[in-house]
Amino acid sequence: MTYLEKKYRVSDFHQIIALLEAANASKKPTVHTTHYYADTATNNVVKMVVDKKTVHIHYLVEQNGLFKLTRKISVATKGKGFSLLREEGFQQFQTVTITIKKEQSAYICSMNV
Repeated sequence: MTYLEKKYRVSDFHQIIALLEAANASKKPTVHTTHYYADTATNNVVKMVVDKKTVHIHYLVEQNGLFKLTRKISVATKGKGFSLLREEGFQQFQTVTITIKKEQSAYICSMNV
């Protein structure tokens, strides 16, 4: 997989926050997710996203530096997700743990790779 980097400014998230607030999205004090990225031969992304209640596998296709979600599969457990990915030929995974905290009017995101 070719390494890609996208840098974000704090102002990049203002539009997203406005959309979330307009949709009355619930605010959680802290959200933890773990993303397991399958090693692929292209820039396309296959990852399993695990949070407190759900496990999903996301398939994304890279087009001009942007990623489009083409498929999303819900699975019962992380173990079943790994089994499904291994059946599809994926054997190695990179792990990213993301924690997002809502503090006053700012969102703080930390990532462990």
